[in-house]
Amino acid sequence: MSRASSLAAVMVTGLCLIPCVSGQTGSDPSTICRWRDNARGAYTLTFDDGTKGQWECAVPVLNRRGFRGTFYVVGSSVEAWWDGSGRLHMRELLDMMGEGHEIGSHTYTHLDLRALTEAQIQQEMEKSIQTLSRYGVQVTSVAYPFGTCEDRVKAIVGQYVEFARGGRPVVVSSDWTQVDPLNLGLLNGSDHYASLQAASLLDAWAIDVFHTIGEGYLSESDFEQFVDALVPLRDAHELWVDTLTSIALYIRERGFAQLRSETTNDGRNIRVILAVDANCPSPLVPLTVQTDISGRYLKSINQVDCSIGFRISQVGEQRSVIYDMLPNAGPVYIELTDGDDAQTPDSSGSSGTTSDNISAIPSPARASSEGRPWVAQTAASGSLRSLP
Repeated sequence: MSRASSLAAVMVTGLCLIPCVSGQTGSDPSTICRWRDNARGAYTLTFDDGTKGQWECAVPVLNRRGFRGTFYVVGSSVEAWWDGSGRLHMRELLDMMGEGHEIGSHTYTHLDLRALTEAQIQQEMEKSIQTLSRYGVQVTSVAYPFGTCEDRVKAIVGQYVEFARGGRPVVVSSDWTQVDPLNLGLLNGSDHYASLQAASLLDAWAIDVFHTIGEGYLSESDFEQFVDALVPLRDAHELWVDTLTSIALYIRERGFAQLRSETTNDGRNIRVILAVDANCPSPLVPLTVQTDISGRYLKSINQVDCSIGFRISQVGEQRSVIYDMLPNAGPVYIELTDGDDAQTPDSSGSSGTTSDNISAIPSPARASSEGRPWVAQTAASGSLRSLP
């Protein structure tokens, strides 16, 4: 499919897309990546209503391929054991949560919140969250029943959760101040494959939605085939597939982040400092950073005396190291070499593009900053006013 026809398909489906822009400016060798692992786009599978088909069909398929989804459940149905309702109950949800999936609220009784009073909306949210929290589920996101909301509803829902998936197709700026976290949107239509193309074509976040699996809505084999299409995109670093809250936290934090690199005069040592403004809400998550090391090879990389995961990307003459970095946790020290004593992860990627996923390396000695004439450069992404 051509780029033009792919974009046309995206427009037809009415997909929710959240594009991002690079954080690099000037000559700084480091930049905060748009998406984790420097993927070209991001993708979230969300599931509404908490049906048995999701547990019996969707979850095993996702688990076998190492993907995590976000499941929005109706609070009134989750505490009972099997009652013939065809809904997920707490025992299944706890297993799903232990496997890394996100459990979110679909309110308590699945009523259209627009038709309720303020007190009734509060009751829907409170009872749903209280029910889930009794079993250790920390709810950070909600899916509006029927995909509908309005400003009055959002104002109340925002008292209980940080993020909400709405039903209005939108294209949202990468600037977090332009993102409506309480109306992130969803895919309208049934062409789930268009969302995969959209995410990487537009450097965007595609939020997809499913209901029952294997119960007349979408067959188990069709769903499995669709998830199989995600695997090569993930493995080639085209797509970051994760839960709604995980990706939303990354976008939000990136908007408050600023990166500064300092390089010794001989170019063999780079110190990278990642700071996030105190105004950024908690929790903070690691951000992926890419540092250009063209002309040399990586000898060691560490943060706070610990080795960190990395991968090497080679595109033409440009060689870079890509790694996850904790913000506000001390510098990353990168030591470079001419090649004789270079360290690289075991390569399993395509020659000439990337090698390996981000993975841990043997712990090197921390690169000392004493006596080194560091030359500072800065790459900003957001509204940070000062750096340490």
